[in-house]
Amino acid sequence: MTTTLRAAAAAVLALGLAIPAASADARGTDWTTVVKLHRAKLQACKVPTTKHGPWKVRFRVDASRATEAVRGKAEVDKGEKVVVGPRRTGLLQPGSVSKVRTMRVPRGAAFTFQAGLQTDTTGVASAGSVDAISHC
Repeated sequence: MTTTLRAAAAAVLALGLAIPAASADARGTDWTTVVKLHRAKLQACKVPTTKHGPWKVRFRVDASRATEAVRGKAEVDKGEKVVVGPRRTGLLQPGSVSKVRTMRVPRGAAFTFQAGLQTDTTGVASAGSVDAISHC
């Protein structure tokens, strides 16, 4: 009986130590919500690759509070031409979060970061400068 209690206490302690470490890692990224649809969010953050080189933009779809299944897509345009992407997530069911996708985005006002969310019946997109996205 004492061995069982010790094993249970050790398991609870191990679980208690593991959960804060995982949630601290999730809090470490400062995500910018780029677009929302049915309570799902496409979020992005950026990291410089070099002092003057391209940005590494990370994005994900957070459907943890979504009311419908959604897909996400991001790309970089220069004028009418797509220069990076598109990168897509699969269909995400409510309550889930996609894997983080990464894309290199050239610096400069000529480049536009476009992001969108869609369901089977509707969609929404947003376009803007990478300057508006927070650092990871």
